Amino acid sequence: MNAIEIKNLTLKIKNKVVIDNININFSKGNIQTVLGPNSSYKTLLFNAIKKNKKGITINGNCTFISNDINSQVVGKTVKDQLLFFMRLNNYTDRKMNSRLKKVIDLFGVNDILNEDPFDISYGYRQLVVVLSLLMLDKDIFIIDDAFNMLDNINREKMFNYIKSKKKTTFIHFTNNSENILYGTNTIIFNRKVIKKDKTNKIITNEKLFLNNNLSLPFMADLSNKLKYYNLLDKVIIDQKEMVDELWN
Repeated sequence: MNAIEIKNLTLKIKNKVVIDNININFSKGNIQTVLGPNSSYKTLLFNAIKKNKKGITINGNCTFISNDINSQVVGKTVKDQLLFFMRLNNYTDRKMNSRLKKVIDLFGVNDILNEDPFDISYGYRQLVVVLSLLMLDKDIFIIDDAFNMLDNINREKMFNYIKSKKKTTFIHFTNNSENILYGTNTIIFNRKVIKKDKTNKIITNEKLFLNNNLSLPFMADLSNKLKYYNLLDKVIIDQKEMVDELWN
């Protein structure tokens, strides 16, 4: 059984069909990315899943994290925000404190715990809001480009935190191709499913990205350039591996 199944879904804006009869299955228990350019109607699809429209089946408890971060601020302080949804779901003090300590240690937010979320930078506000939802016990998290203001260090920490939540399904809608490197599967989406495959195969198809107004992840693009000069014979996305390969 898949985490989410979408069958024959058609979506309209002002009676105009913009997504026509699409079919997508999202498997359970891994990180999957829906990558598309601006105006590809990714958010429309995200909202359709959130509203559980006809043709969409969600198999499990699901939490949606929107890119409208300010609307999801519900705590008077950063600490209140981080604890809010766990309190709402009647988590024990022991569980809440354990999870709070983990994210404080991982992301180093101890100095802002007593700050008003609206008084910190938007990037940190985004980090705090996303974490407050990710700390919940859910089968599925669906995220609509809610990492776009994180710096590279916190983005990598965020994905490492996500990977630590074993047997949980993460579906990430984004227009940032760098994000696909953290997932196992990628769907190139541009008003329809253009291509669905393992991420390590998707990134070898430069033409696929160019044809859909997307940039290759930096390391994949660099690999292609080095392949052109016969310095590499494959796409490498890990920086250390690339350095080792070039030195050999």
